[in-house]
Amino acid sequence: MTIHSTIQGETIDGIAFEHYGHHRGTTELVLDANRGLAEQPLSLPDGLKIDLPDLPEEEPIQTVKLYD
Repeated sequence: MTIHSTIQGETIDGIAFEHYGHHRGTTELVLDANRGLAEQPLSLPDGLKIDLPDLPEEEPIQTVKLYD
């Protein structure tokens, strides 16, 4: 887990994208790890500490082989 200290004007989804490199479920992951964060204004205040949890292991994608 990483702790991020906000800079005035950052957003939750922007922090998540910068840290994880994509949006697939990362904003929700950050919100779940930080109770009360959703009540903050869209543009976050300076110096707010946010936990950025590790991503869960991804399930392997099952593929279908059409031809031998």
